[in-house]
Amino acid sequence: MSRIRTIKPEFFKHLELCELENENQGQYVMLVYAGLWTQCDKNGVFRYNDKILKNEILPYINFDMSKTLSILETKGYFVRFNSDDDKEYGFIQNFRKYQFPSRNEKSIPSKYPLPPDTFLNMPRHESEHAQAHSGTCPGTNQNNTEPEGSQDKGSQDKGSQESSHAGSAEPSQSEKDAIKLSTLLLNAHRAEIPNYLSGKDDQKTINRWALDIEKLIRIDQKPPEIIKQVIFWAKTPGNFWFSNIESGKKLREKYETLYSQMQTRTRSPPPHISADHIPKNDIEKYFREAGTG
Repeated sequence: MSRIRTIKPEFFKHLELCELENENQGQYVMLVYAGLWTQCDKNGVFRYNDKILKNEILPYINFDMSKTLSILETKGYFVRFNSDDDKEYGFIQNFRKYQFPSRNEKSIPSKYPLPPDTFLNMPRHESEHAQAHSGTCPGTNQNNTEPEGSQDKGSQDKGSQESSHAGSAEPSQSEKDAIKLSTLLLNAHRAEIPNYLSGKDDQKTINRWALDIEKLIRIDQKPPEIIKQVIFWAKTPGNFWFSNIESGKKLREKYETLYSQMQTRTRSPPPHISADHIPKNDIEKYFREAGTG
């Protein structure tokens, strides 16, 4: 029976998957991940066997399928489990939320066994923490792991990236800085437009923006102190960029342009701008209002 699956345009701009693709060239991470959806039954379960999967997904391209599967599993895009029939299966979390099997497929019994109850509602990064605390290594049986709690990234929907910081017991320094800068960006905009996103959940907005700002710090190696100055400059009333920088993603995309223009249009900007160049009272006010000071 054919399995019809959907793919959204946003999938091709999924930042983390694109980064995995760039970091693992020749492993076809994105295509294999999409291919796994076609191998899933209606519950998001697929038979885990790298030889079988290689024959079904990109059979005529020469690459190491087992390595690609390990990359996706390690990053939490699926979890692996053993069933009573002693076979290994993979389970894509939230598959049923973002894929819509046909009526005929829904009407027949599941092709594969369901995973353990602990995995059924486990969002993506919980599998990473369960794996880490169970003493297992990537690629081993995780049947007895316990979830730690985190976020949903097991889908292709970019909206599922909103809460990546919630799952780790102790956020990294870059994550902490990103949350503060994301809060600053939101409150700097509200300083001029008080009702901006007033109907939205502020914490979800901050967490979503922080994902890109954290990458600006960790991957792009931009110092938080300078990012902070760029935000203040971009959010100066009358600045062209004021209404164009309304998310962490946009801040990261335009950062080099923003920083270059800020240097050009300010008097003798130092090569490295520290927090001392930002009015202390303004920083404390923004952070105090957001409760993150």
